[in-house]
Amino acid sequence: MMRYIGRTITLLSVIAVAVTSPDSSVYADEPAVEPVTTFTVPERPASVPSDEELERLGAVVGNIELKKYDVFDTSLPGENKSLYRLANRLHVETRDSVILNQLLLEPGQPYSSRLVAESERILRNERYLYDARIVPVHYANGVVDLAVITRDVWTLNLGFSGSRSGGQNKTDLEIEELNLLGTGSRLGLRFRSDIDRDSTILQYQDKHLGDSWVSMSLLYADNSDGSGAGLVIERPFYALDTRWAAGFSYFDEESIESLYDLGDKLTEYSQTTRDFKVYGGLSKGWQNGWVRRWTAGIGYESREFAGTVDEPVPLLMPENRELVYPFIALDIIEDKYRTVENHDQIDRTED
Repeated sequence: MMRYIGRTITLLSVIAVAVTSPDSSVYADEPAVEPVTTFTVPERPASVPSDEELERLGAVVGNIELKKYDVFDTSLPGENKSLYRLANRLHVETRDSVILNQLLLEPGQPYSSRLVAESERILRNERYLYDARIVPVHYANGVVDLAVITRDVWTLNLGFSGSRSGGQNKTDLEIEELNLLGTGSRLGLRFRSDIDRDSTILQYQDKHLGDSWVSMSLLYADNSDGSGAGLVIERPFYALDTRWAAGFSYFDEESIESLYDLGDKLTEYSQTTRDFKVYGGLSKGWQNGWVRRWTAGIGYESREFAGTVDEPVPLLMPENRELVYPFIALDIIEDKYRTVENHDQIDRTED
């Protein structure tokens, strides 16, 4: 019951489309045009040796077949509804390349049960996938074929909040797409208004630039008292056996900050913020079930304050400050994962 309630809430953005659609057929409970079968993991055929035996035999990866399930399973009576079928039609399926580029195994490489399990975890970590499993389905002449089974989730989200206190209104509206056109990219647009400023914020994130493991995040904010922009580009430690990582981030913002006393504004001043950070990391990779990663970098932070048109000489204003600092980090990871369900989320596979 809770699963259906949760899914109905996430589909609020679809309801408006259904109400305005001129096609009356979407309201009828006719059979789905392309029935979707239940998300099931195929059983390992008896002819396929165990993981230990495959590795001992030196089996290599052959064909990788993708089996992708839609958002809602219309073969279930509880989900064979017009709203769910409409959602499946509107939803853009995750592209094959997006899934294949996140696998740590490729055709021609030696089979590794450890890399299979880690590839599953990488896929399940994506918010646009409900679940992901990888199963050996055929073995012959030293070659093992794999089936990658995934299921999408509804990724267009709407959020709204509003409140009033102290005679002031506060509103927040956000539109977010987690899997833009099936590419795995995230695009968000947010409109926020409070006592200090009105803001329009645009965010974009691509975790696999050009089918690589390099990610990019962009942010732009158009505010009533200034603007802000941010950029992050990095190649993270995307897998346990990744040997190096690097990245940088930059953020620049201009705003007007106000000081209040019991709800009355005392003064205001302009603030210019600039943050920059660059880092690099090294690792020997996966060794006997453990991973150690060293990361080092340098950060720069600048805060400059000045008067405004309304307050050329602010009553109270912080002093300008500039910080330059190095940093170093050591991460130690044990490759010891357990797959569970209903731990932190309802009816989701968690690692």
